[in-house]
Amino acid sequence: MIKNLFRGSLMTALLVLSFTRTPAAFGQGDEYSEARNLVQRVQDDLHTLRPTGTKDRDRINDALKHLSDLDRKFTKDKFSKGPLSDAIGNVKDILDHNTLETRERDMLNADIHDLRELRLYKGR
Repeated sequence: MIKNLFRGSLMTALLVLSFTRTPAAFGQGDEYSEARNLVQRVQDDLHTLRPTGTKDRDRINDALKHLSDLDRKFTKDKFSKGPLSDAIGNVKDILDHNTLETRERDMLNADIHDLRELRLYKGR
């Protein structure tokens, strides 16, 4: 009986924790801190890429610049869809044109998904 009670409590706790990591978290509490953490993660992911040419490097630098602009706005507690859309477009360009390993492509696809979720929930 105690095992079943423990399992039920554990499942409830896991369910509650799973909701704390949903995109809805962007709409409440310290929203700019969460958004800045996402921007930092995408920047870190871009820094792990190994460009094979000048154009590849330029696309990465463009994305990093737009992400930096976006982060600057977040430090002032301001949200703007423009810089966020620019950053998403830059990361998409990297996906479309740079030579990437499977792991890198999956990582950037996840980044784009999360940035789009931020735009969807915060851009209301």
